[in-house]
Amino acid sequence: MSNSPIIPSLVFSQESMQNATNPKFISELEGDFPLDRLQSGLSFDKDLQLLFLFGGYDDCDNLDDAVYLLDLTTNKWLPPRKSGLFREGHCCTYLSKGKVLISGGVQSDFPVRDSMENESIKGSELLIYNILENTWTCPYGDQSSIENEPVRISRHSTCYDKEKRKLYLSGGYHYQGSLNEEPSDSLFIFDFDQVKWEKLSFVPRFDHFTFLSNDQIWSLGGIDKNMNHVNHLSKLDLATNVITEVSIGDVPKTRSHTFLNVSDHEILEIIKPTFRDDYQGMSFGYYDLDKLKFKLLPNFDFEGFDKNSWDHFFIQDNNLCVVGYQSLGVNEYHGLTHIAKISLSDIGITTKANEALRDESIISQLYTLYKSEELTDFSILALNSDVRPSENDRSVYEKSDPIKVHKLMLIMRWPYFKRLYSSGMSESESNELFIPEPKRWVEKLIEFFYTNSIRGCSIDDLCGLLLFSDLYDLPDLKAIVLNKIFSERIELNSILKIWTASLYISDTILRSHCEIYIFENWGKIVKTKEFADLEKNMMLKLFESLGEKSRITHKYPINRSAYKAKGAHDSTQFTSPLPITGIPTSPIIAFDSERFLQSPRKRDRESDNDDDDDDDDDDDDREEGMIIAEEELDHDDLQDDF
Repeated sequence: MSNSPIIPSLVFSQESMQNATNPKFISELEGDFPLDRLQSGLSFDKDLQLLFLFGGYDDCDNLDDAVYLLDLTTNKWLPPRKSGLFREGHCCTYLSKGKVLISGGVQSDFPVRDSMENESIKGSELLIYNILENTWTCPYGDQSSIENEPVRISRHSTCYDKEKRKLYLSGGYHYQGSLNEEPSDSLFIFDFDQVKWEKLSFVPRFDHFTFLSNDQIWSLGGIDKNMNHVNHLSKLDLATNVITEVSIGDVPKTRSHTFLNVSDHEILEIIKPTFRDDYQGMSFGYYDLDKLKFKLLPNFDFEGFDKNSWDHFFIQDNNLCVVGYQSLGVNEYHGLTHIAKISLSDIGITTKANEALRDESIISQLYTLYKSEELTDFSILALNSDVRPSENDRSVYEKSDPIKVHKLMLIMRWPYFKRLYSSGMSESESNELFIPEPKRWVEKLIEFFYTNSIRGCSIDDLCGLLLFSDLYDLPDLKAIVLNKIFSERIELNSILKIWTASLYISDTILRSHCEIYIFENWGKIVKTKEFADLEKNMMLKLFESLGEKSRITHKYPINRSAYKAKGAHDSTQFTSPLPITGIPTSPIIAFDSERFLQSPRKRDRESDNDDDDDDDDDDDDREEGMIIAEEELDHDDLQDDF
């Protein structure tokens, strides 16, 4: 057999440990950053790579008329542009390069300042802002108003059909000196070519999200006329005008949320903390309207991300972008000083499905050729093992039998292979390649190239594919693997394997997701074989994930009078699972996971109050059957006391 070129395998390093601990996707913004705001409008111009932010109330409760532009190529806010137009509760919709549509919104009931800028169009329900020319126009032309137009609508939702040049405006409140008692149940349609409005009946909603898919208007989330959070979907068929309610999965009922469309049928939901200054983690939901499915994705609850408050969300290419501010205190003004850019594949969403493999008949034919080894012209070798050996043992494993593949398929689907092959390396002549990883992993990788899916994978296979996705820069593969991990039930005997893989690939989000589960189930985790088999450096890394104020609690209450009678210090707290007749040989312990999962600021606030509340805590601990093992506990002194 010829000497096959070798593709390096993943090696775990201290650098990957550090990267997994300190997320690199958070950046500080430069320039004239605006204050954080409510009831503002936001739109992203993908052609100019500019974020458009306009109107709303800032942190000082001022209604702002400035246009703020964030250049995503430099992460810098451009100088603000005053407009003389004061609105809140409006919507901003991207139309085309450099053009943003502003719909609805209401002005304040008091004059903010004297301004004659754009005086002629101040009362228009629709405005178009030209970013390149810094000009405002009204799509009505010379007409001051049009029949069926919505009047002073606020807190509504819009979506835009670029091909038909139609705007769809749903729900919201009509403002006539004060808000009407019930939200609007109308769908307004504006035709830009014919310059006219059409009005249809839909569902009464406000603060919701509207989405156009396959000639159907979908309404998600929001609040209904009874002031209840809506946890079902409604859709209007534009061809038949039939309204249908759709229930999908276990959608959370009460939440503060933002919706973003990531494809023509997929929607990402950002589930935010209810209170802006009380961070409790951010999680995600994923809707597939074609399959009528919903599932929860992982929480964002890790050090670094929880030090900021995030209020403004948009999609840039294949990234979820989040703009916010550092949480400095209740009396501080909050400028939008930071941005986080998270790859959608890191939360299990892919938007670059290979068009050539979307046809199931083509997939079936290609896979059949691969399984039958018909017309194959290239071979891939792996380790003759189903498990991944350690670095020291890797050299003793034999190479597997060759896996026959089609060179053209690898070039089309595997960018790393295409670069390798085009570089003129020896594999172009030998038509053979060696990957020093388990054969089963390599087979699953090749199946993904042929089918754009993964099937029949064990947890070891998923972890292996996760490593491949990082090593070979395959975001679609990573998204599919994470989607499967997040959507399936996590088991005690698999969580540590996934956690270890997250360290290898420096994935902060996956690591945080795993650690939440680990520490919530600590008492069971430490009894598993997988925990016992953890290498020392891995076990230390797991312990380092705990906050500085983390503590261990015992499960059973103690007879404190009996304990103190034997000379224990009053400040020391201890619990035994056995009667107080001797030191237990194997005390049962568990992390106070509820306290651990609180935000660092909340934990700090509670810890500051602990010293003042010792007596009250004693009573509460007896009632709850849980005693805190304080840091000053000296086990040697304790044994002497007994």
